[in-house]
Amino acid sequence: MAKAEKLSKTEIILTGKPILKGMIILPLPILLTNLIKSFHSVIDMFFLSRMDRTHEEIASSLAAINIYFPTNLLFLSIAS
Repeated sequence: MAKAEKLSKTEIILTGKPILKGMIILPLPILLTNLIKSFHSVIDMFFLSRMDRTHEEIASSLAAINIYFPTNLLFLSIAS
């Protein structure tokens, strides 16, 4: 029993019998974070496309949003 107390939560999840449960639980926070960021980018693109500006200004604003998301994911993957 003393050995079970020394295991971290991640080790308990990974060494538990239902491995599928561990494979679903561990990446869930990352998945939710990426979904929220994607949803945020879609909302930004929607409102930027409805601006009362010239076509060039709207296109450059949307390009900035389209460059931000993959760059952010790249830095997050390097940091992990």
